Amino acid sequence: MTDTPIANAPNAFIECDAARAQELHVGLKDLAIQLANTPDSEFPEQFCRRASALIGVEHFIIGRLNTYSNMMRTVCFVSDGALADNIVYQLRDTPCARVMENHTCVYSSGVADAYPRDEMLQEMKIQSYIGAPITGNDGKRIGIVAGFGESAIADTTLGQKIVEFFRNRIACCLEASETLERYVMAYSGAEEGFWDWDLKTGGMVVSESVGEMLGLAPRQRPRDLQSLENLIHAEDREKFVTAVRWHAKTGDQFSLILRFRGADAEYRWVRASGRGVLDNAGRASRMIGSLINVDQWVKEGTLAPDAKPKTFLNGSAAEGRVGVDA
Repeated sequence: MTDTPIANAPNAFIECDAARAQELHVGLKDLAIQLANTPDSEFPEQFCRRASALIGVEHFIIGRLNTYSNMMRTVCFVSDGALADNIVYQLRDTPCARVMENHTCVYSSGVADAYPRDEMLQEMKIQSYIGAPITGNDGKRIGIVAGFGESAIADTTLGQKIVEFFRNRIACCLEASETLERYVMAYSGAEEGFWDWDLKTGGMVVSESVGEMLGLAPRQRPRDLQSLENLIHAEDREKFVTAVRWHAKTGDQFSLILRFRGADAEYRWVRASGRGVLDNAGRASRMIGSLINVDQWVKEGTLAPDAKPKTFLNGSAAEGRVGVDA
């Protein structure tokens, strides 16, 4: 078991080209050639699938860091060769926290014993782990690339070289994707933000655009469900709470038009939508949703606030199915 720092981190990147890969490892060379012409939009998934098979681990993630909540949200999660639902988790007491200190962490085995408070490692019976930090163009850490398995890793050298070699390309994909999203939002003229609530940890990640929509400074953005509810007008709050409580259980999507308070203490009308994400056992694990500024349309009379939440079932809307509390 090793915990190896990267030389000259965080700016020591290895260029992702087949010529350089040939000097390092034949397996790495093959992987670089296989992924050389992969578009940015497909690269994270293809990389995670191929890297997990080559290293010999069941699970591989690419995560994006929320610096204000110190939480990680996966943008790609491959498990047993297939895409899994993305997750949000706290960095505290995880090997990923060590990685974000600018170290490549390599555990050939025994990682669950080294991090006994990491619930995911314990529940999944993870034994091995390889992870490296992802650094953006400004030199700041923006995420992580990591693989972890249920048995020991035979060739940790190959695994370490793979995550270090490709993290520059992954950083480019992440930043390009976020830049494209911002351009799309600007072009459409819509003010829209996203929220992701982890029901296990209680933590919430909201997009930067939510803060911009409401005029909130980074540290004023909601970090849990309660702080999001506190932004809602007192007369609208119960509708949102009831909708969240019910739809977290069913996995259906709801949509409501509510008043949200901005940093200027003024309220604006916002369409809040969300749906529960259920695990393999049918239990709610996360809730994800969006917030869209519809203030202008409500004030013009084009849209009317909803008396009851709309529940979307099989693509159609049904009214008011929110009152059950199992």
